[in-house]
Amino acid sequence: AFELAYMHEALGNSEQMIEEYLNVVLASPQQINMVQSRLQTWLNDDPENVRNETYHSILLKKSQENPDVILYNEMLLWHAVQQKDFPFAFLQAKALDKRYNESGKRIFDLAALSANNLDFKTAIECYKYIIKKNTNTELVSQSQIDLTNTEFKQYQQSYTQDPKQIQQLENSYKDLIQNYGKSSFTIPLILNLSYLQTFYLQKHTEAIELLNEAITIPNLPANDLADCKLQLADIYLYTGEQWEATLLYSQVEKVFKNEPRGHEAKFRNARLSYYIGEFEWAKAQLDILKAATSKLIS
Repeated sequence: AFELAYMHEALGNSEQMIEEYLNVVLASPQQINMVQSRLQTWLNDDPENVRNETYHSILLKKSQENPDVILYNEMLLWHAVQQKDFPFAFLQAKALDKRYNESGKRIFDLAALSANNLDFKTAIECYKYIIKKNTNTELVSQSQIDLTNTEFKQYQQSYTQDPKQIQQLENSYKDLIQNYGKSSFTIPLILNLSYLQTFYLQKHTEAIELLNEAITIPNLPANDLADCKLQLADIYLYTGEQWEATLLYSQVEKVFKNEPRGHEAKFRNARLSYYIGEFEWAKAQLDILKAATSKLIS
């Protein structure tokens, strides 16, 4: 079948080539990664999108004619992700989730991928599906958190000003923190809520109190502690407390001296120094960062 597929590809017989690759996977499911690798190379060389449309049409037709052959859904899902067609990928993932009676993990991963590609609408639908399914407690809890965070990202990307929506988001964050408590698990919620309160609702005092409480959480991992301090420093800077801000930046820089968080803290401190007129000090800090081993910060 592989040899026949190569031959059809060389002759430009797209449909026959796809048929042969499907024959391979139907006969030997363990070959699916190899087949997908071959198909991906072929599909990527498609400036006019003819190959991708042919592939999609063939697989969709086979899926409709053979609803019991779940392989076609797998191959459609894979292709949809390659094409970044996340709404269609969600349809296929749901079919697979129901067919295999899965916990929703496949859809959870798709939600994260959709959000990373700024398709917040599909990501939100994925998280809501998992929450409604309600079979995996841990996955549902994480989905509730990621759902609210994604809704906030969607609001930020929309560049709208909707007081009602931003108030609903604040309430959602407060409810989740109330339900799950303040811990490493809810640090992403705390960071987003404090940001929302500061820069959207002008509730600086509440945000500062929230982050100060987070910093005192027992056994908080060093990374989470640093993220809270950086956020708190930014808020202090925003409210004019520049010395409180520089103190917190310096604390993070000291703990993570040769790591990305430490570089970020040093950069924010240097930027602060620049804006208050301490140009020589700012330049000295930036020169150090330019010489850092991390290509990103340099």
